[in-house]
Amino acid sequence: GTAYKSEMFQLPVVMAVALVAAIVVFPAGYAQTSDSFTEITERLDSGSRWYYNATATRCYLAPGYDDESFNSERECYTSSQTPAELCNQQAIRGPCRAYIPGYYYYVEDGTCLRFVYGGCAGNGNRFPTKEECIAFCNGV
Repeated sequence: GTAYKSEMFQLPVVMAVALVAAIVVFPAGYAQTSDSFTEITERLDSGSRWYYNATATRCYLAPGYDDESFNSERECYTSSQTPAELCNQQAIRGPCRAYIPGYYYYVEDGTCLRFVYGGCAGNGNRFPTKEECIAFCNGV
């Protein structure tokens, strides 16, 4: 009867809502960058290092070691971009949902402001302390 038809109609709607929610929560390409701190630490211990991609102007964690790799994300960005390049980028929270407070350089006012990084797909204009932000970007 009517109840059966109603349930058949609801199933595609529920599936569509779940699919949209999955796309919003886990955008394509970011699922692998939302690892826990422990998983990232284990990967670093097993030989993964940070590499700079000049085309994307981003640093990535990848397995292996060579002369163009870095021990930390911060070292990767500060070694691969000039202060002007790095500090002129706008703050990017990213699509992930971590809560990582820090600072970014706001070039229009020449000051470092607080913001919260989501844990993935950001850029190098992100510092753990206001002092580090000022030291790197002051005068840009």
